Amino acid sequence: MIITKNENFYNGTEIRLKPTELEGRYIQCQLRCAGMSFSKIAANLDVGTPIVLRIVSGRRRSRKVEAEIARILGKPSWNDLVIEARLFVSNPAFRPTQKDIDEYKNVLTLKLKEIENRKAKMRKELAPMREAVQAIRRGR
Repeated sequence: MIITKNENFYNGTEIRLKPTELEGRYIQCQLRCAGMSFSKIAANLDVGTPIVLRIVSGRRRSRKVEAEIARILGKPSWNDLVIEARLFVSNPAFRPTQKDIDEYKNVLTLKLKEIENRKAKMRKELAPMREAVQAIRRGR
């Protein structure tokens, strides 16, 4: 959990992967093979075609569009689709299976837990300094 500037809590456990340009091209190719185009998806969701292009190429975010693209391609989530694209782009001769996607997710989850543990350790180490800074600010 992360404390933001206004003291609200942000649960950082849910992460949405952002595709690179090559991964976006793979997703676009998969959509074409499924008989869909960006304009059809945009019309179904009542958004502009350039928005869908930007989302697929990783330059913009939209949960609604990401979920619809994953649904069209038969993936449980947007992250699964991006992981599949990432594995394919890293080795085009390799066709990722659901098992490969799950293994990649586990590795990613472990990395995120490690990062969260480092952040918690840093927060604990910096707590006295934060208290001192707050005391100085209160003294003004």
